[in-house]
Amino acid sequence: HIIGVVEGCQDMPKYAFRLGTGMGGNNTAIPVADSAELLRFLMDEHSLRQSDLSDCAPQSRISDYLAGRRAISKAVAKRLAERFSVSADLFM
Repeated sequence: HIIGVVEGCQDMPKYAFRLGTGMGGNNTAIPVADSAELLRFLMDEHSLRQSDLSDCAPQSRISDYLAGRRAISKAVAKRLAERFSVSADLFM
């Protein structure tokens, strides 16, 4: 659900935001973006490296997702969603 548009968020020009439940049960605004941008945003927000997501997918696959060489599968989207406490739909 898009809540609104925010100007100049963290050196980003203009982003629409969705409200998600972040890790720890806190609500957090998530930029509406493609799945690679969303994954990168969530990794940055939680100070995670690709290898930190080995419970979701191998590091080489995470690298492919971030580079746009591969689409995030439904199974991995579910694991990422559980990891970050967001809807899997955000990654598809």
